Amino acid sequence: MINTSNKKWSVAIFAHNEADNILRCLKSVLSQSETQNFPIHVLANGCRDNTAQVVEKFATQYPTIQLVIINMPDKANAWNHYAHHIAPESECHFFIDGDVVIEAKAFTELHKTLMASPQAVAAGGLPASGRSRAVWSRRMVSMGRLAGNLYALRGDFLVELREQRIFIPVGLVGEDFFVTCLAKGRLDFDSLNYSSQRVVFARNARFSFDSFSPKKPKHWWAYLNRLIRYQVREYQLPMLFLFMQGRTRQEIPADVQALYRQVGQLPGYRWRGRITPIDMIAVWKIRHTTGKWI
Repeated sequence: MINTSNKKWSVAIFAHNEADNILRCLKSVLSQSETQNFPIHVLANGCRDNTAQVVEKFATQYPTIQLVIINMPDKANAWNHYAHHIAPESECHFFIDGDVVIEAKAFTELHKTLMASPQAVAAGGLPASGRSRAVWSRRMVSMGRLAGNLYALRGDFLVELREQRIFIPVGLVGEDFFVTCLAKGRLDFDSLNYSSQRVVFARNARFSFDSFSPKKPKHWWAYLNRLIRYQVREYQLPMLFLFMQGRTRQEIPADVQALYRQVGQLPGYRWRGRITPIDMIAVWKIRHTTGKWI
């Protein structure tokens, strides 16, 4: 039986083909002394490897770990599933990616920072690895942008989203940007470019991940996929913000296909310097989704 006598916390871990990383992630979560008695939900979405089997075996030793298998390989959909169907009553919800390791007391620091700021509904962690971690951290704090690797939301804020039937469009790349906008209360570019008292950062809540290694072929493939996804995001967000002008949060498109159908114009192929090959693939992916090839 899960003991929640002290305070109620809940953890959501997003895992897509993370068989190589998920145990390190889970062990770092379990090492957080205050989270050992709270539910840890592993959202294995669209995995083609043995992520689910690895988690299932490990969970036999730790009853707080709950494996949730979702067929669709989409983080936005997995986020919706947690927020609207799984998330228990909780003072604070922690969201992390299955390929990261969080440092000791990361959850405690996030919770402390969140509760110390009465207006805040979200608290973000900061990177402890990566060549550009210092620049990335400064940008996150100055612009008030959450990173999907590690952040926390107030429980009553998540209840509000659930009661208002607010979902992230399925297929949207960059659910952390979308959650940032929801937390700030505005779905526009300004909400991504300026800090807000509703989104705070815990400087001692750190996460790390394996850096790209040119010696590992699978890292090249993962890096290429990341570049393509980021470029898709560069098109999706302006389309979404343009569509949402003059509309309420209840009119958020259910998925990106609905968004693409309702925008006036889809991106076209054009020369964009050295990123042109990546851009062309991103444009193809968007047009392939809608069936518009030219």
